[in-house]
Amino acid sequence: MIFACDDKPRAEKKPAPSVISGKITSQPSSQNKVKKNTLNPKNNIQILKQKKDKQKVVKYDYQGKIDPFESLIQEKPEENRSLVIERPKRILTPLEKIGVNQIRLVAVIIMKNRRIAMVEEANGKGYEVGIGTYIGKNQGKVSEIKDSSIVIKELVKDYKGRLKEHVLEIKLNKIEDKE
Repeated sequence: MIFACDDKPRAEKKPAPSVISGKITSQPSSQNKVKKNTLNPKNNIQILKQKKDKQKVVKYDYQGKIDPFESLIQEKPEENRSLVIERPKRILTPLEKIGVNQIRLVAVIIMKNRRIAMVEEANGKGYEVGIGTYIGKNQGKVSEIKDSSIVIKELVKDYKGRLKEHVLEIKLNKIEDKE
């Protein structure tokens, strides 16, 4: 139906509900019939025993099937079990008490048999560093000294809490002469 602004809607005629009449029973006709032997309680016990004997006992065999209580997403076994984030039992050096981001490389000394690097804290205190020197809060260790940088390997937790080896490189800071 379409109406304009001044038109009044027509009253629609709804069909009247149909009336159904009949006898209402409280129980279905199949339940109205009562067996004679169910009235006696002794007969009821015998019938229940017979039903139990007829029922088969089914046992669930769980072997070779998925446990419904385990997570469906399985994680790979930890490969980094040997890497432990515990603090060492030795006395920490001043370089281990500060973060790697607060350390800057000042000089690299190259000799015939070994290499030494000079690093400086944020407050200006300097330290001599060689390969194997512990540095940083995350058990970082100097693994390589290059011509103009040092490479540090440290243990860092990822988003799942597992330990990962993180490699970072600190490059030599070149100081420009102000003349």
